[in-house]
Parts: sequence; structure tokens; C-alpha cells
Amino acid sequence: MGFPSGTDPNTPSGIRQQKIIARFGQAALDTVDIDQLLDNASMAVAEGLGTDYVTVLELVSSREDAVLREGVGWREELMGMTAVTTDPSSYVGYSLQSEDPVIVDNLQTEARFTEQNLLTNHDTASSISVVIDSTENPWGLLETHTTDHRDFTDQDAAFVQSIATILASAIDTSQERHELEEIYGRISDAFFALDKDWQFTYINDQAHDVINPDGRELEGENVWGEFPAATERKFKPKYEQAMYDQETVSFEEYYPEPLNAWFEVRAYPSETGLSVYFRDVTDRKEQERQLRESEQRFRTLAESFPNGGVHYFDADLRYQYVSGSGFDPIDTSPEDLIGKTIYEVDPYTEEDIELLEPLMESTLDGNQETVELPYEGRIFEGHSVPLRGETGKVTGGFFITQDITDQRKRQRKLEARSAAMEASTDGIAILDVDESYRFANQAHADIYGYDSPDAFVGNSWQMCYGKDEHERFESEVMPTLDAEGQWRGEAIGTRKDGTTFPQELSLSRTTDGQAICVVRDISERKERERQLARQNDRLEEFTSIVSHDLRGPLSVATGRMKLASEGCDSPHLAKARQSVDRAMDLIEDLRTLAREGDAVGEVEPIELEVIAQEAWETIETTEATLAIERSQKLRADRSRVRQLFENLFRNAVDHGGEAVSVCVGWEETGFFVADDGPGIPPETRDQVFETGYSTAESGTGYGLNIVSEIVAAHDWEITVTESDVGGARFEITGVETNSTDA
Repeated sequence: MGFPSGTDPNTPSGIRQQKIIARFGQAALDTVDIDQLLDNASMAVAEGLGTDYVTVLELVSSREDAVLREGVGWREELMGMTAVTTDPSSYVGYSLQSEDPVIVDNLQTEARFTEQNLLTNHDTASSISVVIDSTENPWGLLETHTTDHRDFTDQDAAFVQSIATILASAIDTSQERHELEEIYGRISDAFFALDKDWQFTYINDQAHDVINPDGRELEGENVWGEFPAATERKFKPKYEQAMYDQETVSFEEYYPEPLNAWFEVRAYPSETGLSVYFRDVTDRKEQERQLRESEQRFRTLAESFPNGGVHYFDADLRYQYVSGSGFDPIDTSPEDLIGKTIYEVDPYTEEDIELLEPLMESTLDGNQETVELPYEGRIFEGHSVPLRGETGKVTGGFFITQDITDQRKRQRKLEARSAAMEASTDGIAILDVDESYRFANQAHADIYGYDSPDAFVGNSWQMCYGKDEHERFESEVMPTLDAEGQWRGEAIGTRKDGTTFPQELSLSRTTDGQAICVVRDISERKERERQLARQNDRLEEFTSIVSHDLRGPLSVATGRMKLASEGCDSPHLAKARQSVDRAMDLIEDLRTLAREGDAVGEVEPIELEVIAQEAWETIETTEATLAIERSQKLRADRSRVRQLFENLFRNAVDHGGEAVSVCVGWEETGFFVADDGPGIPPETRDQVFETGYSTAESGTGYGLNIVSEIVAAHDWEITVTESDVGGARFEITGVETNSTDA
């Protein structure tokens, strides 16, 4: 065998390539198996050129596609499963029409043909492609590729051409041997012979059993007349093709009634007729169909597996299949895993491997495992099961993961909520849609005098109330709860021992029809209110008596001073009148404190602008001005808030003069009242709310104290600062707003 044209056998690379060609030629003579031949050829090219990929493409029968039959550098799952087009404009199609090797320096800039996805997807840059056999009757292509740009020489192309030539010759020899072995080795198969006129000349017993169970006399009969359905299927065109081309054909086809069977057929032509060998493969085809359906169901399930993933790994801990929607919220994709061992997956950390390795190894030992896996900020629950072959040996494992991050968050939230409910001093319970207890905490049981919350579960809420409350709840409370979704108020509860107690009750309806109940025993508060009411009554009575007794003498003094002023113009009379007026104001403030104290009446929605304007109208000055920057609806006792504004306005006039300017507004969690008066020094701001403190000559010292009492009664807070123009600014915060208008 001479060295191919275009090579230089005297160079080191040429000598090495010549040795490889000789070695492959010798191996080809001794190899019958085509797959082994193709593998040897791929290895020889890779060794001779040191390229990244070697590709052996076989043309399919239609000549429209070529299949990746063997090669070097490709993933195993691509072999036999990857088809490329032979369109003349494609790389493969162009190469099949070229009698000389096709050398590509840069695939990305190549203009002679279109790119091939198989190559571009693997970042190939430079290539050599050679036809196996001849361009008139090609068997396929032998290609080699590099991922880095490389200037292939004529010697390189000639080397690949030599390997392809030897390979073509070996394939022909192997096919001939294989066909002869098929002919002699399958005589035990079903067999019949046809002449040129398509008449049966021979049919063996096995063929009679398969296609002629009725025992008809078939010899001398026309095959298409005896089996008319064959003319509408592959049988007729394939037999005619074999006779016309004088080449063996093999195929699988289904024959309908009365056979209802799939057949694997191989037909051998000769000048005198056709020899047909076949076997019934219906069972195999059914198994294949079931396998395809099962595989399709599995893939569909895996690809749409909700909130998780399906992983199949082999005995080397290598992922062979990965899919599922659980990859959507994380950066890692199935493509990052497929074909790699857990040690080769870039996104995996050492901690990930330490969790997965023992789990997967235990699965390969035949165990089922369940574990929680933290990954990329998510929490996955994994279940693994071993996969066994026909002999029962474990060949791999399935690992199914479920994203339970949200579930764990909900669980922790529920646990925290449950703990809070159990720790609450208020009684908390949940009523089911049928108004029976579904849950009650220990505080709820304690309030009603029961040892355990279990005493409530399954029973009606009516166990906690008497007959009168039953009627009120049915007629007033429950209708309001159903209409508005909530109810708050007071009720009379009944303990286990039959005693009753006042309670503060809050009911809220959930979206699924349940009701959440929060109950508080207010017996002590009610008792304090009764005691306070009695004290206030006594204080009111006392102050009324005192004020009555004081008003009489003060009124007489006022009258006497008026008479005296008519006959005497003394500056002492003016001072005396001021003292009497102050005493009258003091009496009125004392009565206010005694009458109102820190009590708050009914809380209702109030418009800040409206209540401030009403209070301003009581101020006896025509020169002072009021500005309201921003209004807001708040919830408070209307009369007490009006009194608060009146006192703050009077304080502004008392200290700022008759022409003082006052501003009212809302900021974040409360309102303010500011003026342009002299202001309040920082060192005295903590004292202005004390009883009797005043810097105005006519002040009683109770006005701002009453303001602080009203603020405290609403659970608000008040502070004194300086206004923007240097005057006093009173800020009231912690004010409850009307939520729908906030």
C-alpha cells in the first residue's frame, strides 16, 4: 500500500501517520464488526492529528439525513441518536458532493455552505471532511474537528482520506460477510421464495405457521393476490426496490387483518427472483410501544414535575437524566448536571457533595433515603430509590427533590403563631364553619374555668354564655360578624361553675368561614371603673359644693368692686378684679378636672379640621388667626378633643397676645398646634403640664394639665417644641386614624 498523494513520509508527523495507516489497515482486515471498524477508524484519526472530535456519519436509507454512528469526543448518548441534514447547502451535503477532502479553516466565517448545529453547538472551529466510499455511492463521511483554529495541511487531509479509503473497503467486506452469514444462519426463520412474476416458488413450514395458518396452497400463487393488503404497505415497494436495485432490503412493517402482526423482513434479490426471510415481532413492537409510552409519560412527568426535580444517576454517581420545574427559581439548570458526576458539577460546593455522596451511595446499596438539602437559598426535600435491572442488581438510582422552602416558612410562621397564641394571656379560640370550637388556647380555658382547652374542641360556643347572651349573639352579634367580617364589644361570659363575668370580645371571620375569637376577662377593670365612678361622683359633689360656696362671696366682691369703682378711681380695684376673675377661672378648671378627670367617652371618627374650627370659635378674640395646614380623620372622644384644642388655643392667646397666629396640622402619626408667640424655654417645657404651673398673670395652671390628662386618656403622647417662627409647638402622637381614610 503506497502512501497517499500530498503527504511527505519523511517528516516526523508523516512517518507517524504512515504507521497509523498501516496499523489500521491490518486491523481492518481482521475486523468483521462494523461498529468496531468505525471505532478503530475514529481512534486512528484522533491519534494521527490530535484533534478534539472525530465524526463518522452514516447515510440513512432516504439519503436526506446522516446519523452520528461513531466518533471521538462526543457524549455517548449522542451516538446513534443525532441526525444531521444532507441538504446540498449544508456542510455535510457539500462534503458528500466533493471528490476531494473538504478543509475548513474557520467554520464561523465559512461561505461555501451553512453551519452545522452539531458542530457550532460544540464550538468547533476547523475541520476536515472526507467521503467514505465514492461520491456516486457514498456510505457516509469521516470528519475531524478542532475547537481552536488550526491550519490543516494537504498532508493532514491525505491522512484522513487514507483512513476513509481503508474504512470503505472494510465496510464492504464486512457487509458481504454479514449478508452471507444472515442467509445461512436464518434458514430456521420463516422463509419463502418468489420468482420474477411474484409467484411463490417455495415456502417453509415456519412461514406457513406465521402467515398461512389456514393451510392454503400458496406455491404457484401470486403473492399480491394472496396477500392484497401488502400492496398498500411497505412490502410491495420494498420487494420491487430490491429486485430493481439488486440490493438487499430490510424493514419492519405491520400486516392488518387477518394476521394483525408486525414483521421484521429481509429480502435478498437475484436474477431469478427474491428470497424473503421474516419473523413475527409483534410482541417486541408492543413492548417497544409500551416502553415509548412509559418513557414519554416519565419524561412528561419529570419535565412538569411541580416545584421539584427528577434526577437519574448511574453507578458512577453520574447524572444521566435531570428535569423538573424546581430548577426555575434557582441558577443551576439540568444542563449543568447531565453527563457529569457530582464531583464535576461546577455549581456544587463541598458541602453539597458531602450531603449528596453518602445519600447516593446508600441508594446504590439498595436503600431508600430521605433528606433535606439546602441549596442556593432554598430548602429541598429529597427522596431516593434504587433502580434495579432484570437480574435484580442495582444499576442506578432515582433522586426526586421537592422545593419545601415556602412550606418551611409557613410551618415556622404557624409554629410562631401557635406559640404566640399559647403564650397569650388573652383567650384565643377558632370556631369552625358550624360554630363549634376547632381550637382554644390554655388562657381561653383558664378564663372560663376549665382545666384543658380540649374541653372546648367540638362543642358549640354557646357553652360559654347564658340564655340571654345566646339570644343577643344570634340577633345582633353573628349577623354583624357575617355582614362586616368582624365584631367588637362586651359580653357576659359563663364559667364552668356557672358564675358570670364581664368580658371584652373580638370576633373576626376568615375567608374560609371560620371565626377567630379573642376574649379578655375585664372583671377587675369594671370594678376599677365602678370605684372610679364613685370617687368621681364624690369629687364632683365636693367641688360643686366648694365652687358654690366660693362663687357667692366672689360674686359679692365683684359687685362691691363695681360700686366702688363708680366713686373711686383706684388702681387697686383693677388688681382686685383680676384676682377675682382668676379665682373664677380656677374654680371652673377645678370643676372640669373633677367632672372629666382622665375618662374618655365613646370613640368615633373625627375630622381634625372640623373639631379644631369648632374649638376656635370659643376663643374671645377677633385679632387672632387660625390656619389648618392638613386635615385627617382620627378616632377619639369628640368632646374631650374639642376641650384639648380650646385649652391649647387659650394658652396661645394668654401667652402670645390678642393678635397671635395659630397653626394646626397633621404629620405622620399625630397632629400639632403651633403659634408665633414667645415660645416656651427648653428648661421649663417639662413643667408646663404640671398642676398649677403657669407663666401668664391670669392663668390658673390647670389648662395644660387638662390637656395632658386628655392625651393620656387616649393613650397618646404630647411633647413641647419650638415652632418654625419661634413660638410654642405642641405635638400629639400615637393617634389612631380611621384606617379607610389614612
